[in-house]
Amino acid sequence: MIELHTFGANDVYTGSGLATCVMSVARLRDRYPVRLRVHVPYQDPEVVTSRPFDREQVRRTAELADALDAEAIVVHRYWALTGPGASSQTPRHEAEAAFDEEMLRLSRNARRQLILVENLGHFWLEPRSLGRYLAGPLDHFFPWEMERFATYMRDHGASNVVPMVDIAHACITANMFNLMRQHFSTLRHDQRFQGITAPDLDQRRWLTPYDYVDGTPRYFHGSDAIFIGTGETTLQSVDTRADLLTLLTSEAMPVGRGNLDFSALVDRWLRLPAPEPLVIAEVNPDAGQTHERNGAQEDAIRRWRWLEREASVP
Repeated sequence: MIELHTFGANDVYTGSGLATCVMSVARLRDRYPVRLRVHVPYQDPEVVTSRPFDREQVRRTAELADALDAEAIVVHRYWALTGPGASSQTPRHEAEAAFDEEMLRLSRNARRQLILVENLGHFWLEPRSLGRYLAGPLDHFFPWEMERFATYMRDHGASNVVPMVDIAHACITANMFNLMRQHFSTLRHDQRFQGITAPDLDQRRWLTPYDYVDGTPRYFHGSDAIFIGTGETTLQSVDTRADLLTLLTSEAMPVGRGNLDFSALVDRWLRLPAPEPLVIAEVNPDAGQTHERNGAQEDAIRRWRWLEREASVP
């Protein structure tokens, strides 16, 4: 399985780019019997802060997926994003209902593809800094929200729309949830934390990225990240801007560069009931590597396969 990462201008958004993608994939399939899914391009900040959701982007991605005979597209869960200093005016329940209706519409229009709805913490922007981000009422997609979303889609006949988990995004969410639970009065006015409500905080005493594996999803993005640990971290212990930036933005790291316990993750993946989970490595190149020669991506897959074999030995 390969998940195609798209950029927009040179693939999804132009006829010539789409044609190039089709030809490239045809050459790939001449040699390998590969299955495909397609990820939507990066969201354009100017677009997603001027309208609640970039429907056109998703439509074009679905067109590419159809042209490539891909079996799924990956869509981010967001609604009514705003930039720094301007909290969304859309209440959480209204944003959730509107996004759900958007996914029902997408389900009806999808020809053959599965629609995978991915969790996010918030959108941080390159170059990374604490003041460069987009945030909204649907940030985080907590495990209890995923269960509710999956049930709603099934009850409305949209069985081709299901949640998926990005483990690194789940790690960012867990960091934010745990800091928020300890410092609610301080952080509830921080726009980056607006997607975490008091009822959310009642769901867990402490949230971990591993909690995201135990529910509905069977599709995952895997990479390393920085998790703040088991109850010992407070704002006082991450009082530098660099520390906080690391906790709120670290994702897609090569395995071993963060501190996630992949033995625990693989064990949880293996214990999931049928259907068997599908894990895609979404790993940035290590030092000296490029996206074209990404040894860190291959290394992640090899490590997970080794852990799977070790876990399977009686």
